[in-house]
Amino acid sequence: MITQTINSNILTSSISTNKPIILTTLYYTVVLNLFFLSSSGHPFVSTEQYKVIFLCSVPLFLSFLILFIFTLFLFDETFKPHLISKYLILSLLFYIGINDSLISNYVTIENTFPPSSASTLSYFNKELTTYFICIGLLPSLIFSYIKIHHQPIIKEVRQRYRFIITAMFGFILVVQTWGLLL
Repeated sequence: MITQTINSNILTSSISTNKPIILTTLYYTVVLNLFFLSSSGHPFVSTEQYKVIFLCSVPLFLSFLILFIFTLFLFDETFKPHLISKYLILSLLFYIGINDSLISNYVTIENTFPPSSASTLSYFNKELTTYFICIGLLPSLIFSYIKIHHQPIIKEVRQRYRFIITAMFGFILVVQTWGLLL
């Protein structure tokens, strides 16, 4: 019953590019940046000027930033391959962040694969496989089966323009709030 519902509703329906952009933005913000969001509050909680509003604004800031980037750089031909590759890569970085308690950057990624093969193989375990399958592979598979219809170019540009304005307005609003709080 559930499989039939998924097959008939999700996999056969066709959606515009706007819904995947919004859903992926939320997925990136909430799931793939969970470690970053949970660790970003630690330095501020211990200060005397601690404000709950500031901590609540960090996910909003991140959401507006991701929405802005996706709206600018995701186009028809690269839409699905780009998002699927991001799901897979970021699931691995999420695992590294959770296990090593650090935020990944270029140096971290470079040091993940040291010259010693024994040290490199220590990263490949059941937990990494579980993270990769649950956080990267399953969303990628679901997303690959969703049919995306691309709207006429004028309508697409108009909606992208609205997303960009919304993201910029939200971004500026959050930064202005930080200026008042700090």
